[in-house]
Amino acid sequence: MKAKAGTESIPGIINLLRALKTEQVNDICGIFLDETLREFFCLNTPVVIPAIPVSSIKHNNAADILNVISRVIPAFMAGHSYLEKRNPVSEEHSIHLACRARGKAVDFIHMLRLDFKFSSNSGTIVKKGDSNTFPSYSTERIYFKSRLVPVCRGGTADGFESVKLRESVRVEAGNSDRRLFTSVLFDDFSSREISTELSRKPGDIFKVPVTIYPMLVYDYFTACLNVPGLEYGGLAEAAAVFEPLFISLFSDVRGCDHSLVIEGLEAWPDCISSSDGGVFLKPEFTRILKSYFSRYSLFTDDDLLLRGWKKIIFG
Repeated sequence: MKAKAGTESIPGIINLLRALKTEQVNDICGIFLDETLREFFCLNTPVVIPAIPVSSIKHNNAADILNVISRVIPAFMAGHSYLEKRNPVSEEHSIHLACRARGKAVDFIHMLRLDFKFSSNSGTIVKKGDSNTFPSYSTERIYFKSRLVPVCRGGTADGFESVKLRESVRVEAGNSDRRLFTSVLFDDFSSREISTELSRKPGDIFKVPVTIYPMLVYDYFTACLNVPGLEYGGLAEAAAVFEPLFISLFSDVRGCDHSLVIEGLEAWPDCISSSDGGVFLKPEFTRILKSYFSRYSLFTDDDLLLRGWKKIIFG
């Protein structure tokens, strides 16, 4: 009996990912935002992306694509597992890779979502498509999302449950600014605007303008951290910086009496404190946040301006 949906390709994918090392060199010239502010790896040498079904990427398609791109972004993919079921499932032309990072009060899943849906700016057509398949194309761009997602303790990368901000939210008239933030966050804003508002909430800690590239994003019904590059300390450092900040944001929405907030305050006494019914970042931790996020900046020159691109600089 034939394996369902090409699952016979999955062991090969697992072996390929296990063979990758973070010490390997990514063959890229940088990470950029395009004219629509979507992130992409810009490769030094174009690669050919095989044709994929219009309906969705199957496991055998994923195996073919990962075999190609593992040669150019091996360090970014190393340490991750392959999600047989995409999360979110609506991203039918993406490949999702995940890696778990342990925290003190919450855990985190690093989601690397690689998008291969063909569009006008994807690259040069190598072989024409038809009603069933997108064209095979040569490209210097690999579009991606790289996000650290707060998740419930335990479980596996392919079956995680995010620690949601939105569950059981109550908004009452005449409430404090803290509840006003809750109301604005969920009732009046689009997802993009929610991300901008989340990034503004901790104060002036980000070097990159939050309206262009918010470091805190609303995804998986929670506050996630954008991690465009992992060259500086990796996921463990990102999780350690993000966790107290997330506890503070979580308390704004769910309240200080939530068990997770109480546990977070006990786990991070040097970073956050409770006062006047709220959770606040301590001055020293705010300085740590500023130092951590100062490594990210945006660069543009005349050539990039003509393309509508911005380069994300690390360091």
